[in-house]
Amino acid sequence: MQELKNTKVQQTIQKMRLKSRHQDSIDNELLVCQRHKLFYAACSKSACSTIKYLLSCLATNRQDQQEIRSPHNKKNTGLLGITDLTPENAHQVLFTHNYYRFAFVRNPFDRVISCFSNRIDKLGLEAYDDERLAIIQHQERRLHITQWKKAGKKTSPETITFADFIDYICEQNPKNMDRHWALQSNCIHPDLIKYDHIGRIENFADDFNHILKVVKTNGGAFENKLKLNPSSSEKKREEFFTTALEKKFFEKFKDDFVAFDYPHRLERR
Repeated sequence: MQELKNTKVQQTIQKMRLKSRHQDSIDNELLVCQRHKLFYAACSKSACSTIKYLLSCLATNRQDQQEIRSPHNKKNTGLLGITDLTPENAHQVLFTHNYYRFAFVRNPFDRVISCFSNRIDKLGLEAYDDERLAIIQHQERRLHITQWKKAGKKTSPETITFADFIDYICEQNPKNMDRHWALQSNCIHPDLIKYDHIGRIENFADDFNHILKVVKTNGGAFENKLKLNPSSSEKKREEFFTTALEKKFFEKFKDDFVAFDYPHRLERR
């Protein structure tokens, strides 16, 4: 029986890995808080830094962010990756009622605007970021897009507009997408994992307080961290998306819109 369970875990993780060329996304983004029996599937540009920080506070019983330092480094957070576990323990986490499984998603229109604004057009840095590495990655992302523009003989190849960015990612194979704009359904794997709760960034405080209630923790100590910057307004979305871009983006990211029940179109004034 245990051999069958081990095989199921191995097959499931292999199916996850096949969705992306970024192999470390499985090792570092599917996280376990053993202290509270929680499993969290992280998704970039969907408040993953904040959620990892909060989970680290729960895992280590610390509330000092300086103590925790980077929420993306498992050595600091007290969290484990799903591949850090034995197959037997991983089976418990992924497939039994012994663990509470959750994830958070975001309106795809807002997520891609945030990605362009903070990862392509400019570089948004946090205090814990490795500035040198972040700058290199930012330059590499921009270089890939400018090379793509030059290959397609597009005008002003050194300039990257939001429309250029949407055209670029919509031509990519989903497996090759950067984790910041990869499909959310390819990051949290709802086809392979039965979640107890999939929260929304648009309702973050209430949804994360639900997680805290599950583990019988008072959310008052985390009140400030539960206040995220407001999501893009409908007006802001319209400033970025033409009708043609909106349609093109929806067709490429349709799986996310459908899986997480987000409106497929912008309500234009």
